[in-house]
Amino acid sequence: LKHGESWKRFKYFYRERVENRTEFLQTLKYDVESAIRAVESFPLLAMDFQIILDHRGNIFQFDLDRVFLGGLYEAHNFEELFIKSYNMVMSQLLRFKRFALVGKVQPDRGDLGGKSVIMKYNHSSNLQFSPAFEIVRSMKGRFGDTPKVDMPCTPTAMMTDLVETITR
Repeated sequence: LKHGESWKRFKYFYRERVENRTEFLQTLKYDVESAIRAVESFPLLAMDFQIILDHRGNIFQFDLDRVFLGGLYEAHNFEELFIKSYNMVMSQLLRFKRFALVGKVQPDRGDLGGKSVIMKYNHSSNLQFSPAFEIVRSMKGRFGDTPKVDMPCTPTAMMTDLVETITR
């Protein structure tokens, strides 16, 4: 199910391609919960979130290096873009979870945590003393590209937290 495609396509996939629906729903519920935990633990994954869902209910996240690439972090409206992406990803994952639990797919409305993630990183001043901070400051944008501008403090804090977690 690609972003923007209707749930009709998902329902068709479910009816036509899934052989063991009980197993599919159990696996989907477990994998959706894992994907939610991953996004909550590493919020930058919400930017350009990509998954594949197979006929057994397995969710595969791929292209995980995407959080280190691209110029989104340098955008003046990063926080707005992040909140929109995070809430959209969480809405999709919660729809999958609800489908696995009760067979309904009503969308969630409003803020699904994006604003609170931004607030957390806006108030994280001690990350600049982390060794990961210097790694992030040297990366800037795509690897090998010269940065056009400094990343605003929120994406820098988010990226520093991610690099610090990875390098522990």
